Amino acid sequence: MGRKRLVEEKPIELEPIHRAIDPESREKQLIALSYNLVEKRLRDGSASAQETVHFLKLGSMEKQLELEKLRNENALLNKKVEALDSQMKTDSMYAEAIAAMKIYSGQRDDDANE
Repeated sequence: MGRKRLVEEKPIELEPIHRAIDPESREKQLIALSYNLVEKRLRDGSASAQETVHFLKLGSMEKQLELEKLRNENALLNKKVEALDSQMKTDSMYAEAIAAMKIYSGQRDDDANE
């Protein structure tokens, strides 16, 4: 039977950090602390099976492809939003141009007289 490695129980030394003002930043701080703790536990061999499997899944090729797909979908959605904004600006410019042409041609502007 092999000898088990003894793991020294040392208190985790926390660096003094300022608490974030908004909830989103605070959440990011807590996530970073959690990652640091799990990293320490993985290094010293005391990580649970769930922690180990979680990081194994993060490193899998399937997960990488899924993340790439999500990034591409986000980029596509951003481009669609930009295209819609551009279309709205173009429509507005056309409406203004048509209104100006009506005025120049001597047609009455019904909206202004009502």
